[in-house]
Amino acid sequence: MSEPTFDIRRDHRIDRNEAVDLVHRYQAAMPAGSHLATAFNASAFRTLLSQPGCEGIRIYRALHEDGSPTLAMVGVDVQGLDIKHEESAFMQGGQNCPPVCFWDSIFHHPSATCVVPGLVSHTVAFDPNRVHSISKSEITQLVRAFQVQAAPDELHSSMYHRSAFEHVLDQPDCAGIRIYLARHNDGQDCMVFVGVTAVGDDLTAEHAKFAQAGQNCPPFCFDASLGFSQAVVCQAVGHIQSPQVEVIPVQH
Repeated sequence: MSEPTFDIRRDHRIDRNEAVDLVHRYQAAMPAGSHLATAFNASAFRTLLSQPGCEGIRIYRALHEDGSPTLAMVGVDVQGLDIKHEESAFMQGGQNCPPVCFWDSIFHHPSATCVVPGLVSHTVAFDPNRVHSISKSEITQLVRAFQVQAAPDELHSSMYHRSAFEHVLDQPDCAGIRIYLARHNDGQDCMVFVGVTAVGDDLTAEHAKFAQAGQNCPPFCFDASLGFSQAVVCQAVGHIQSPQVEVIPVQH
């Protein structure tokens, strides 16, 4: 067993080929109608990261009342603990695929291009001015709805240092980030960040910026996190969730 800590020096940058391979591997294995990605505008990330003491973001998998999957986000401190005061920032309301899918992107696997009929055009779907803020009670309900039905070894959340988001957002014409669900060669699921334009096109040029390598739960689960079942998840797969380890902040 190990004690997970927030790796604030982790390099989240990856190249385009690696990003595409990770995303395609996940999509090729998914049945029709599976949740593939969620896009948030830039202000959602910047609002979270502007909070005092915020060193990164944890992205939770979540479920709406109607059972449709989505993603929700919360800031984390230098120890990897959710910043979850009543007045803290919490984000949700991204544009999910499906139904908002952009099949002209290189990030969509050929076998997935026709599995979901009636897809929405990106010229209508992406709203770079959308307000993503929700309350603590709302995000807690969304996260818990996913966790009560998820398998113990299923990807519940992924945590990233602020540098991952700043890296992707720091490119011309970037109005937000699309978070793709992805999969490693060993079958472990993860997330990949791709910049999007104001009309929702993925930024996929050779010089574009991509990010991955988050700390996933499991195995990096924290019992002080927003999700009520994080400790149960980690115990089930043989991991301890104690972040109480001294971490030296990066000098900015």
